[in-house]
Amino acid sequence: MSGYVYLIRVGELYRIGKTSNLDKKIKKLKPDELINSILIKEPETLEARLLRKYKSTRIPETGYLKLS
Repeated sequence: MSGYVYLIRVGELYRIGKTSNLDKKIKKLKPDELINSILIKEPETLEARLLRKYKSTRIPETGYLKLS
């Protein structure tokens, strides 16, 4: 199923996620900035790859990243 993979900024933190309804997700999370999003056929694959890549920057027990 297709969906969006997004990168948002909330204060000094970032979040990578996936959703089938980007507008609804943005309204729910209320980020300071939507940095980027992409509509793809398999969002789970890209989200997992990005989260693995930035694993060392993840704040424990949250979905947020501390990026520079």
